[in-house]
Amino acid sequence: MKRLLVCLLMAAGTCGTAHADGIPKFKDYPAKAYSGEEAPLRLNTPQAQQNGPRLRKAVEQPINFGGRYVFAQWGAGTQCDTGALINVATGEVHFLPFAACNWSGFSKPFEVRKNSRLLVVAGQVGETGAIGAHYFEFTGKEFKPVGENVKSLTSVEPAAGPTEPTADAEIAFPDNRSLDALSQAIVFAIHRPVFHKDWVSDTKIFGPVQAKKLANAFYVTSIRKTVEHQGSSYTLLYNTDVDLFAIIKVPPKGEPFAGFVPGQQISEELYKHADNPQYLANMLGIRQGVVRHFFDHFQDIKVLDELFTLYQVDEKRSLPVNKSMVSFAKLLSAKKPCREAFEKMLETAEFRFPDGKTSKDVGKFYLSIWFAQLENENGTVKVDGAAAFHDVATNRYGGYLIFDPQDTACKPTRLITNAF
Repeated sequence: MKRLLVCLLMAAGTCGTAHADGIPKFKDYPAKAYSGEEAPLRLNTPQAQQNGPRLRKAVEQPINFGGRYVFAQWGAGTQCDTGALINVATGEVHFLPFAACNWSGFSKPFEVRKNSRLLVVAGQVGETGAIGAHYFEFTGKEFKPVGENVKSLTSVEPAAGPTEPTADAEIAFPDNRSLDALSQAIVFAIHRPVFHKDWVSDTKIFGPVQAKKLANAFYVTSIRKTVEHQGSSYTLLYNTDVDLFAIIKVPPKGEPFAGFVPGQQISEELYKHADNPQYLANMLGIRQGVVRHFFDHFQDIKVLDELFTLYQVDEKRSLPVNKSMVSFAKLLSAKKPCREAFEKMLETAEFRFPDGKTSKDVGKFYLSIWFAQLENENGTVKVDGAAAFHDVATNRYGGYLIFDPQDTACKPTRLITNAF
């Protein structure tokens, strides 16, 4: 998920760090990675002691902010969230001096990166502040405001500019056993051996070698969280490209296993959320909250392992997993060559939004989420790619392009806009 916004305080002379394009970016606030020993958690203040249980749980997570900090967040009353930074090198806790409130029109209240000192806060800073996106640099002692966008926005993702290449893009798979487990799950998803008698002959086209490559691609392009649960290590994944959840379970003894569940199934069956008939609207608007809730509360699911293996025993449930995984394999080949062409098209083409504004009125756009759209045509399944785009200045969702992953000319078949 991607990034944000324009500093609107220049006229008042309170904007802080200047940026070439006026948009604070994570890369503008780099942080050196800490690789030393972790210090014991210091609960040496009344506030730290009061929040001891959640801080002890948070410090078990990997560094996710500023090179040496674990950022933890929690609810702080109605429609508000707050949090703290834990310095793994010293054990010191730095509490946010504010809360993110009324951020329901955003994908999440906070956005952070493990290699950046920039914190992005969505909604209001406190219950009486202006609604928008707010940027803070953590100096090691305080959260220093460096910019904000407080225009009247109806849909903003709290992030900081288009994706920049980072070391994360080259992240290695956690271990060979986990890679093998996810590869085997992918082989099943592609060939469906229980329901397809001639599946062995198909492995000449897509076998273990191809499955491992696809497993690596799925892992790298997914949102990930690794946690300990009931004595086993779980890696939770959600891939926006094909709207698939996955888990990899590594028990203390025995072999790891992996499995998949479509996003719509998690949304409707697990959280009783009735999806909008428009699939793309769900992908861009609803899934973000579902993913966040699943990652935060997966331990409450009593039949977690069984849920992620149903596609291997139930033919009806195996079909959407199969279609999504096949489309993911096809979509991968279209990503790199087409991204540059699509971004150039968005830069040069002039198109109109439903409210009458034109692309020239809005400004520059960047591509954010890629995923597959499955359409039935005369009883067959056609795999289309969809690429969502957002406004660079405000990160407002602008719409999406539909394209054929097999079209090497990279010409979108449709452009669908959203009202700004």
